[in-house]
Amino acid sequence: MEPKSNIVEMCHGCTDKIFPLKGTFNISIGNHVKLRFVDENGSELMWVRVKNTLKEKNIYVGTLMNEPVVISSYKFKDIVTFTKEDVFDIIST
Repeated sequence: MEPKSNIVEMCHGCTDKIFPLKGTFNISIGNHVKLRFVDENGSELMWVRVKNTLKEKNIYVGTLMNEPVVISSYKFKDIVTFTKEDVFDIIST
């Protein structure tokens, strides 16, 4: 679980300034990508490990690698889908 001292809250509008390359990354299976998750409790940026891709449809499938602290509609190791435009940051393997 992410230590609470390592969690930063920020407004939605601020993330575009902090992550100016959002949506521009070349994504491959095995990469870790940072995505925003939103529910009625708020939003969190968390890491997802890419498991599969349907590049021709710009759809990726991955496993959530963080334990949410703010939101409650996702949990550690949930399977999620996303698009390239959703990616705030990337760790290439």
